Amino acid sequence: MDKESTGALSKALLPLGKMFTKSRDWIIARSGLERFMEETEGKTVPKHALNPAYCLGGVTLVAFLILALTGFFLANYYEPSEGGAQRSIQIISTELPFGFYAKSIHSWAANVMVIAVLLHVLRVFITGSYKNPRELTWMGGVILLVFTFLFVLTGYVLPMDERSEFAITSMSGAFGWLRGIPHVGGVFNWASDTVGEALTGSYWMHVTVLPIAIILFLLVHFYLIRKHGISGPL
Repeated sequence: MDKESTGALSKALLPLGKMFTKSRDWIIARSGLERFMEETEGKTVPKHALNPAYCLGGVTLVAFLILALTGFFLANYYEPSEGGAQRSIQIISTELPFGFYAKSIHSWAANVMVIAVLLHVLRVFITGSYKNPRELTWMGGVILLVFTFLFVLTGYVLPMDERSEFAITSMSGAFGWLRGIPHVGGVFNWASDTVGEALTGSYWMHVTVLPIAIILFLLVHFYLIRKHGISGPL
């Protein structure tokens, strides 16, 4: 691209840049984040945090972002029904352009996320990073761990293969009693031992409820980490 074209592109993007800046400043000013950013601006990352053991939370986050991107792509072609689940996955794997790669990356990212979050929780426990003043950070992390396992179980249901039966049985045994709660029990249909209900419920849990819940808890988790700083060295 020559200088003239580059200059024209820059001029064309300038209004968008100004719009983004104004929108960002508007959100910061009205959300109370301005004071928080001023308080944390001078904080630096300690040298011991460069240890790979302290990067496991970041690895978990990257894996989650990859899962979100590939999952959004796959959800456009997946059919959450007993008759259509296996057929749609077959189409994704063999006929859809880049479908096989998206499905494989999604699967590997899920494995990385589970391993990374388990090691992260283990590191926090071993180093005592859950102690005062980081108790809320620890509790939020434990909740995120539970959400991660639910992510895995609901994801296992979707292909309707040999792992699906194990996932349905596990969720029904662990959470099926929640379906008996008056008035709100229907929310827990994903914990049903009936294949149709388990599949439909697991799909909406996997693509809507759990991602939103994880994002909200991650925001709180990051806020607390930023507020209290990174714990001491190993």
